[in-house]
Amino acid sequence: MQTILRGIRLMAMVVWVGGIIFFINVAQIAFSTLPTKHLAGIIVRGSLDRIHLFGIVCTIVFAIATFAQIYKRRGERHLVRSYSLSLIFLLPMLLCTLYSQYVIIPHMEQDRAEVVRILNPTPQVIGPIVPAKPVEVDDLPTDHPVRLDFERLHKQSTNAEGAVLLFGICILALIAREPHLTAQPRS
Repeated sequence: MQTILRGIRLMAMVVWVGGIIFFINVAQIAFSTLPTKHLAGIIVRGSLDRIHLFGIVCTIVFAIATFAQIYKRRGERHLVRSYSLSLIFLLPMLLCTLYSQYVIIPHMEQDRAEVVRILNPTPQVIGPIVPAKPVEVDDLPTDHPVRLDFERLHKQSTNAEGAVLLFGICILALIAREPHLTAQPRS
């Protein structure tokens, strides 16, 4: 049973951390190959939504499996400490994910909408997402308050995802160390 629980924990963390690493590459490719930053932003926004959903689900799965391991191994203090530390690292991962999804991204969307209102007050729309004449945040002067706010939020978003990645790698290291903690000493 311990092997299954450890496998579940490992899989949850690998999916989340792997998703972030994949996202970094998707964002880089989107911004370097698509014709406009607006289109790349749509791809990145959709990708972040999925990664954040995966992160929330992985948090639940990881926490349940970890609590089950703590319960099963409650007499082995060194293991309980390791499991507890992984839960402590999980908390900022979840908080950064929720902050990014429900605070940073909505404010960035407001800034994008404001850019459209400023630069294209009577927009013509091709479809529900793509304006006929896309405008970019970069089209605003570098000292414009909306652009400065967008860049500030982008930096916060990058820092939040970086923190999630860092804590996730720490948790993976703790999981990798667990077999060593469970090994029986030789006589």
